[in-house]
Amino acid sequence: MNQLFRIAAGIAAGLGALLLPAATMAEEKASCCQTRNVITIIVDGARWEEVFHGIDPRFLQPEGEKYFRQPGEPKKLFLEKFWRDNDEARRAALMPFFWSTIATDGQLLGDRKAGSAVRLRNGIHISYPGHSEFLTGKADDARITSNAFKPNPNVTILEYLQGRPAFKGKVAALSTWDAYPFILNVERSGLPVHSPSHPLDFAPANDRVRLLNELLTDTGPSLHSDAITFHLALEYLKEKRPRFLHLSFQNADRTAHAGQYDEYAYALQSTDSYIRRIWEWVQADPAYRNHTTLVVAADHGRGAASLDLWKTHGTPGYKPVGPNEINPTEGDQYSWLAIIGPDTPRLGARHDIPDVEIANVTGGIAKLLGESFAVDTGSESAMNILMAQLEGKRTKSTGSE
Repeated sequence: MNQLFRIAAGIAAGLGALLLPAATMAEEKASCCQTRNVITIIVDGARWEEVFHGIDPRFLQPEGEKYFRQPGEPKKLFLEKFWRDNDEARRAALMPFFWSTIATDGQLLGDRKAGSAVRLRNGIHISYPGHSEFLTGKADDARITSNAFKPNPNVTILEYLQGRPAFKGKVAALSTWDAYPFILNVERSGLPVHSPSHPLDFAPANDRVRLLNELLTDTGPSLHSDAITFHLALEYLKEKRPRFLHLSFQNADRTAHAGQYDEYAYALQSTDSYIRRIWEWVQADPAYRNHTTLVVAADHGRGAASLDLWKTHGTPGYKPVGPNEINPTEGDQYSWLAIIGPDTPRLGARHDIPDVEIANVTGGIAKLLGESFAVDTGSESAMNILMAQLEGKRTKSTGSE
């Protein structure tokens, strides 16, 4: 068992007591979990390859030229900004907050080259199924088979928490994607949700919020930027002070589908900056500092077998891949996780650990908050490492052998 602890140490603390019974959770709350608030973020379509290794050198070869929106002189500026001679320097240039702060004070999971994989459970590997899987803890390949704007039949962790007395009126979501009112089923859940076609009205609006909503009106849903989502989210944190806030950024996926690798890289760096500024605000606010956990993930990966497959994901016709079928967009079934907060051991970029599934994340978040949210259980190995982390932390806190 000690060997298992050493292998697994740290991976689940940032997700709370994922498999801990509710009664035990109440007993351990004081010594184990300082988290009172959670911010979750989905970076739509962001590959683990760039997160852990920086810009992909294959796109700098002659055949990669067509994937740059701005070749020539602007491409030289792109290289000055992002190209470095090794993976560690490249990833730090692309996502400096991730590698200066989260990698130091939290954990990063999903680097397949280092033996750390974060998988999707759904077999479709596109946005709606991925967002739903993360938020509901379930893969529903029978009913969620496309990106069609249909109300989610499954209950998300936001809807669940909104129904708990301690979280009533303290849960919200903001997204650049206008599918979010459907993913969170606002007609049933009554959740406050912002999206391009569903602006969030949090009165009384200050001048900054009024300006942001005016920009949203001027640009329209198809051109709604992650920048508007970020600034509105920051205002919502300041004004409404939610206990659970979910954000979804879309620009990385949009630019990748457009085949613009340079714009994709800039989108990733902008998202890194948004996350940094949110975390800096959290750390500067006495009520949130030392009581807030941040969890960031992707809803799906991207094709990796060729440069052109990078633009896409999901199997033809958005059908699940059967046991004996070959996935032509191999690589899109992988996500990644970044976790930082008062209950997360500082283990940095993880390596040589069993696979983790994003369907397990919300159950852990709920337990971190002292609640219990049912999710589909993952593989035995993933469950073992989560249990080992919890047991190791309890042993340390009690001083028992």
